[in-house]
Amino acid sequence: MSTIYSPLEKGFTASLHAIDRCQVALLREIAGLSGLRMVLKGGMAMRASFGSLRLTKDMDFDRDTEATTLNSVRSMITRGMKSAAEQSRLRAVAIDFSKATDVTLRARMVGETIAGHAVRFEVEVSGRRFPRRENRRMETVVPPSDYGMAPFPVHTYTHAMLAASKVLAVMSDNRNVPRDVYDLRDLIFAQANPVDILRGLPTEAVGYMRADVVSKLALITFDQAREELLPYLPPAIAAEIDQATWDAWTLDVAESIDGWFQEIGP
Repeated sequence: MSTIYSPLEKGFTASLHAIDRCQVALLREIAGLSGLRMVLKGGMAMRASFGSLRLTKDMDFDRDTEATTLNSVRSMITRGMKSAAEQSRLRAVAIDFSKATDVTLRARMVGETIAGHAVRFEVEVSGRRFPRRENRRMETVVPPSDYGMAPFPVHTYTHAMLAASKVLAVMSDNRNVPRDVYDLRDLIFAQANPVDILRGLPTEAVGYMRADVVSKLALITFDQAREELLPYLPPAIAAEIDQATWDAWTLDVAESIDGWFQEIGP
């Protein structure tokens, strides 16, 4: 069971609170409609898995392409967004799909609260691959009391799979994203161990990634973190993160990744 906090209680703006409330309402709707056919990943999975303090800009899912069609997923997203908007008492709501292929479905919802706070976020559903059953689990999410929602089950990744996905992301050549470092740090504290999953990767891929982990993570700078990550952390926590703290976090995560690769062996 994972209890998530109310952004207002942590000092976030009313706008970010409204976005989070709508996202949680949408998650509840999609989880009920999709069952085991879709699995939550990314930042909202971190939030739903063990109450990550990081708010998320968007929501991401993987879908079982054998159990869903593009049209059925599109219908679920549309229905879920309309219901979430109604529950959140949004007005001037607009829903559109910016991408719809066999591989990726991307939807955007915009609206505003009665108080005039803007709500805008995207949902992306990937059909590239669906994780094995042993890498998925059900988690009961307990929303903040001020959201007025009962606890609900969500189909998401195991901690080990979340960690493996984050390792692949942070080591990707075309990606330098501060939230990957922050999420991996959370997963490390939660004692997630992705070694068995990473061991299943091609030997060449593992060898390439492990060549220089520290240098790769050093490309993710504190300036980036200040712009892309800190606004989504509770203000009191964000205020404590400076250059030295970020450098220490980056090094700790790099050493953990290197240790996982060492466990895999030559």
